[in-house]
Amino acid sequence: MDSEAFTEEFKKHFGEIQGGANLKQALENLPLADLLNLHDSISKIKEGSRIFFLGNGGSFDNARFLASVARESGFNAKTPWHEVDYDSLVQKESYAEIFSEALKKDNLNSSDIVIGLSGSGNSTNVLKALSYAVAIGAETFAVGGRDGGIMRTVVEKDHCILAAHDCMEVIEDTNNFMILSVFNSLKEEVSLTSSVLNILKQFQEFLNGNNFQKLGEIAAGIVGAYKRKGRTFVLGAGIGCNHFRADLSRGATDTVPINGLNVPEVYTTNSYMATANDDGSDFILASGLSNFQPSDSDFALVFENESGNNRAEYCKELLESKEVQYISVGPNGLDISSFDKDLRSFAVTMVGHSCSIVLNKYFKESFKVRELSQTPGFSEGQKKLGIKETSELEEKYKSAGLITANEVLSFSHGKVFAVSSSEPFERNFF
Repeated sequence: MDSEAFTEEFKKHFGEIQGGANLKQALENLPLADLLNLHDSISKIKEGSRIFFLGNGGSFDNARFLASVARESGFNAKTPWHEVDYDSLVQKESYAEIFSEALKKDNLNSSDIVIGLSGSGNSTNVLKALSYAVAIGAETFAVGGRDGGIMRTVVEKDHCILAAHDCMEVIEDTNNFMILSVFNSLKEEVSLTSSVLNILKQFQEFLNGNNFQKLGEIAAGIVGAYKRKGRTFVLGAGIGCNHFRADLSRGATDTVPINGLNVPEVYTTNSYMATANDDGSDFILASGLSNFQPSDSDFALVFENESGNNRAEYCKELLESKEVQYISVGPNGLDISSFDKDLRSFAVTMVGHSCSIVLNKYFKESFKVRELSQTPGFSEGQKKLGIKETSELEEKYKSAGLITANEVLSFSHGKVFAVSSSEPFERNFF
């Protein structure tokens, strides 16, 4: 598929033409009455009280981002306890308990507000945390999508705020959009409706011909790197870029058993601190990139910044010296400047989601993905099988005529898929 064909898929996703997820429609059809309840509760929060955001995966990134937005708006907000210590809670308790136990360690009280984010509404650790918050007497909100899942039974009916959509990426974008509208309203001292319309206007300005062309080029560049057995570098700092990398690494190849899209983490918190101290903060991205020895098989996205540093420029120098194709996210590339500065992390996440959806559709069609009705027995708490177990199950399914000799199995969220490809591919079991 060339860049023009990808461009059409992005137009469908964003709702400029029919046939896709139509993010625009989801953003235009918000549950304003329920959202106003959240707005009013936050506006009346007592001095010294806290707002906790919590969620898994993409919703975890959203929780961190929204907590930072709330702090910028003057509120005492955070994710529960210390993020770096979540694994210690898993070892002592279980993954199902991490948020409820974290709230206990933060001494949650009845004057606090807890906002649980779950697209499905069925994440056990979110449900346990919301139930604990309700028991403590904290004001508790559930933010998600679809039918709300079990989550909507845990909180009060008018405290369940749902995006009217089934697509997880659209739900996450809409959840972000809704809560951003609340804090923008409180910060700017305008009505919630005015805040929603203001951000919608910024969103619509983003949907222009240049940006759709660049989105198509980005998707084509990523697929090109995959076919060359190269890598895609997402060269930017912050939660939005982290979310973008995660979406390309997981969501873009969901149900497809290929070796991911190979999106390296060019820096960690440790390397950030070390490089900033030893070389200067302008080098945190270029230094990490150089460790991967980029080549002309690779593709890169370079996120421009407005902080007066040279992080992007040093990355570009290295990429150009190695003849690596790249596209900038900034005034000279994919332009997100229609969004206010404090909304641009949301814009980056939104773009990452759109790339994930468009690319996943491409890969599913290329690998002829089909869902099987059979569900093998998984170990408790697990939703896929290891290499040996998968190979044994494939032989069993082939003998039973459930899959062809050319098909292999793939797993996603506890479901089983048969896939095949006319081209050789490097299989990824995990």
